[in-house]
Order: sequence, then structure tokens, then C-alpha cells
Amino acid sequence: MQDTLTNAWFYQLKAANRSLIKKNGGIETAADITSLSKSQIGRCHNDSDTELLPIPAVLRLEAECGD
Repeated sequence: MQDTLTNAWFYQLKAANRSLIKKNGGIETAADITSLSKSQIGRCHNDSDTELLPIPAVLRLEAECGD
């Protein structure tokens, strides 16, 4: 049960990462806004990668798109 909850939490965060990147115009634009590399933003956007957007990047992207 715990593993299922952990997986559900993780996939919700990954979906939120993808949505935020999309709302800001995609990987390249999100990289410009956050000053992160396109590779790092791509990993955060990829379902099969465990990397998540850092909180400062999330805050910048949320502010940029007004979400």
C-alpha cells in the first residue's frame, strides 16, 4: 500500500511538472525562464526519469504563466 501511495504522489508531481512546462511554451522556453539547462527541463518533463523541477524553478514558471 505504501509503495502505491508513493508512486501515486510521484506521478502527480511529474504530471504537474509536464503541465507547467507546457503552459510556459515547452522545454526550451521553460529552460530560459528558469535558467536551467534544456536537458534538465527535459528530464523533469520525461515520465520515465525521476528528476523533478526544483522549487525555485516551479515558482518562476508559475509566476511567468500566472498559475
